Amino acid sequence: MYHNHQSHSPSMNAPSMQPMDHHAVSGQSSQIPQAPIGSPMPSNMPPMPSVGQYMTGYPTNVGQMGMNANAQMRYQLPGDPNKLLSGGRHKKEVKRRTKTGCLTCRKRRIKCDEGHPVCRNCVKSKRECLGYDPVFKQQPTPSAIQPAPNPHPSLVVNPQDPSTSYPAAPPGYMPAASQPFAPSESPAPPSERYDYGTAIDPSLDVNNSNNMASIQHAVEGGLQPTVNPAMTSTSATPSEPTNVRLKQVQISDLLALRGIPPPPPHPITSLPPNRLEEIQAVFLATYAPAIDKFFETRWFQEKALTHLLANAQLMAEYSALIDAFNDPNLGDPNVLARLESFEASVVWSSMTLCRHVMNVSTGTQPEYDLLAAAKRLDVIESMITGEHLDSNPLAQFPTREPAANPPLLPDQLTQRSLDFWSSIGHFLTLHDNEASSAKEIDDTLARCRTLLDTFENRDVIYSIAIARHLGQRWADFPRSFPQPITTNEKDAGAKLYVAQKFLEQEAGGKGTTQVIKRICGMVVRSWIVSRE
Repeated sequence: MYHNHQSHSPSMNAPSMQPMDHHAVSGQSSQIPQAPIGSPMPSNMPPMPSVGQYMTGYPTNVGQMGMNANAQMRYQLPGDPNKLLSGGRHKKEVKRRTKTGCLTCRKRRIKCDEGHPVCRNCVKSKRECLGYDPVFKQQPTPSAIQPAPNPHPSLVVNPQDPSTSYPAAPPGYMPAASQPFAPSESPAPPSERYDYGTAIDPSLDVNNSNNMASIQHAVEGGLQPTVNPAMTSTSATPSEPTNVRLKQVQISDLLALRGIPPPPPHPITSLPPNRLEEIQAVFLATYAPAIDKFFETRWFQEKALTHLLANAQLMAEYSALIDAFNDPNLGDPNVLARLESFEASVVWSSMTLCRHVMNVSTGTQPEYDLLAAAKRLDVIESMITGEHLDSNPLAQFPTREPAANPPLLPDQLTQRSLDFWSSIGHFLTLHDNEASSAKEIDDTLARCRTLLDTFENRDVIYSIAIARHLGQRWADFPRSFPQPITTNEKDAGAKLYVAQKFLEQEAGGKGTTQVIKRICGMVVRSWIVSRE
């Protein structure tokens, strides 16, 4: 669905500094479901009587399925004064649950059972459960930013309804060239100001707003802000860039998200029918859509369930994960850390289903989405483990269907997606320690930056590439990252600072899906492990 916001605000004609999915384009939603929750269940699947009964023990201060970590779920507690009012007591209770239910039930104005990760009402009616945290409201940033000029666009896309958005990334993170495709050809008048969302850290809202404006322009350019004098006098200057030799790591090294490893493999047992239903529900409603959204494919929602059900070990892990979400001791930080690491291992094992299917489908031409998912998995694995590729597996990757002539909007969006993934694959073939590659690396990352198109997965992947490329230049990264005080748009410290903060906050709960959160957590862990 397209929404033409240009009639409401002139700012839509200028680049936004928001990251990806704030205004995800409809070309993406025509191919990939935008919401990770509430994917329709197969018609031959029995009812899911127990979907809303698990994961209820997840602490309210922890990012749940698609929830913001800063959001507080409000459960009905015994002794609620609203329930003790004389007359209309039941009416008070229904009203309160209507206000605290999932956004889908709130829009329908019906009582929500508040089940997690998806409410039972949405599962029964096969509706899209929009989750419980209204993260869609834009918050003003303390600094007013002027938009920078844009190159000539090849297409014009109007942003989607903000209900499919995700929390704001750091100001200045999105390049002017990649914002939602309605740029003017000249800079906007100085009198125009635009609201670009929240700062990257609440503590920066009051104290460091001027400095964040400087960071924004260090990454994006286009303004000449003043640097916060307090920062220049109290902060240490960035460490001198130097190339640090990093250790190549294994995926198994990255699953201990807070240094606490996930539990060992669980024993394979016969699962009762209701548990099988729960596993299918959580996979189809939460993990499969999120993995497809990350890889920009359809395979996990359309084809992966059969392969999951045939994988006895992974089914045992999903069953144990559902039990872990109901652990009464989740208030214990160690228990919670183990849960996050456990979920990361389940997420990664689920992502590798496409690789297993590819390995056993020798002699037959793999279907398009399976091939795309498997190759993109290889690229992501190389990216986060520090590997280089001998060749780009995503170079000149074909489109699913031939494009129209001239290309229609969905065709153009599809090509931009392919170009982004191809650029990431090419980046991994370039070695940072070769002087001849320096310019090509910068040019490749700059190209990636123009193809983000407000998609959260691309924002995350680009951030990983920036941290991988620039992080090795600071010996004390990530424990002490550079605090940029320059407005130079090419400043490496500013880029690294923004990328690190963004990935840490996505891992900490601002990611809109469990897949995004856990992948970002693995990346943050890789910074530590590769330097040990």
